[in-house]
Amino acid sequence: MRRSGRVNILRRLDALESRTIDGSGLVPHSPEWLDFWQRQVRLYEEGKEHVRLTLEGVRAVMQATPNDNCLDDYAGVADAAPEDLDRTERASRRHECINAPSRAA
Repeated sequence: MRRSGRVNILRRLDALESRTIDGSGLVPHSPEWLDFWQRQVRLYEEGKEHVRLTLEGVRAVMQATPNDNCLDDYAGVADAAPEDLDRTERASRRHECINAPSRAA
């Protein structure tokens, strides 16, 4: 490959990579990214200084937040005696609760 062609490809890759990182400076949808946006939304709710919220960040926080309809059911599962539910069953029910559509949807 010619040198100018390689430079062009590297420049285009840099441009693409810069689009994959939002104002948080983190890779979108990574665990660190979600933690960052959860903190920012919490700061917003508390009326404290926060970065400008993005639609994608807020949407990810909402999707990671357990559904209100499911909280009572999950509380019962989390408090169940070990002999009533095994670890896999508790994890499965928690996953269903967290991924259930919210009332606002």
